[in-house]
Amino acid sequence: MAKKIFIKVLLITFWCGVGFTQSSPAELYYKNGRVQKGFAKILIEVESHNKKFHETGYVQFKETKKSKSILIRLKRLDKVRILRRGKVITYEILKAYGEGDSFKAMKLLEKGKVNLYEYETKGVPGLTGNSNSVLPAPTGLASSICVLRDGEEMATRLTRNSAFSNNFREAAAYYFRDCSELVDRFKKGKYGKRNILEAVKFYNDSCQGQ
Repeated sequence: MAKKIFIKVLLITFWCGVGFTQSSPAELYYKNGRVQKGFAKILIEVESHNKKFHETGYVQFKETKKSKSILIRLKRLDKVRILRRGKVITYEILKAYGEGDSFKAMKLLEKGKVNLYEYETKGVPGLTGNSNSVLPAPTGLASSICVLRDGEEMATRLTRNSAFSNNFREAAAYYFRDCSELVDRFKKGKYGKRNILEAVKFYNDSCQGQ
């Protein structure tokens, strides 16, 4: 009996993968218009105990704290709203250039003509921690900063973008090339990864129509 209990605990541990430490009150918005309320957390990676099953892009959800958790694929969802520490955090489900066909739960940091997002993936050597992050990332995770204009179907990464040799300021200057004043600020070093939120707010407030 003890052995069976141990195996079940081990299976659950690996299936949780990498994500938030506990479920929080949440609302799931499906692509078909359905809204489901309960408790959820974003899973960055899901893996079975024997490593025969491995995927990314899930939400672990349960309707009540006592009910059994289920896994919901991100591709079925438009967004997830999670209440954490008294604040509602919105995650929009999007694809990013350079990430293949996988959907990412992107944390919305700024909404406007250009939206600013951050999402996390399992860390790889040289990209873990908070080196590319607007906010500190948990150890072993890599954060990517993305932007998305109205009308664009996929987000563009400003960090870890091989098209610009992973140079953040070059990628940002190219993306915001329709605003010469903002491009100049990136080139002169006034804006960078740490204050990209301020840069996007500047674009949304001052650069439309240029």
